[in-house]
Amino acid sequence: MDRKKFNIMHIDNNLQLLEFIEEIIDEINQDKVGIEIAYTKFTKPDELYNQLTNEIPDLIISDLMLETGEKVEDPTESGVSLIKTIKKEDHYKNIKILVYSARGDDFLKNDLAPYIVGYCTKSMADSEFKLNIINCLTGVSNEK
Repeated sequence: MDRKKFNIMHIDNNLQLLEFIEEIIDEINQDKVGIEIAYTKFTKPDELYNQLTNEIPDLIISDLMLETGEKVEDPTESGVSLIKTIKKEDHYKNIKILVYSARGDDFLKNDLAPYIVGYCTKSMADSEFKLNIINCLTGVSNEK
């Protein structure tokens, strides 16, 4: 069976979480769901943004509270800013973005809704998050 290939870029400043998500991606690659995922991880927004000039991913998984090296009042702003910066550029506007964050408040979800394909909280079950990734890549709706 031919497997459809996808490319995911993931940004989070938590190295343990990046490794955890990499394990989930490995599980998806081993499952018989007919897809194969290349996975690239980043800890800084500028690293991911610079990589976009070389490679356009099928999906970006982004945390919201990213370390930028600058002192900011609201650490969530760095992730929100990255998402909005990516989406405002014509060349990148079709990239799917899935938020994976500890923050689950409705204001953020609603503010980001026009820019993202999904919003997952870190308290979500691993199997549900895995399904969200697969559905984002394959175009299957998560709506119930």
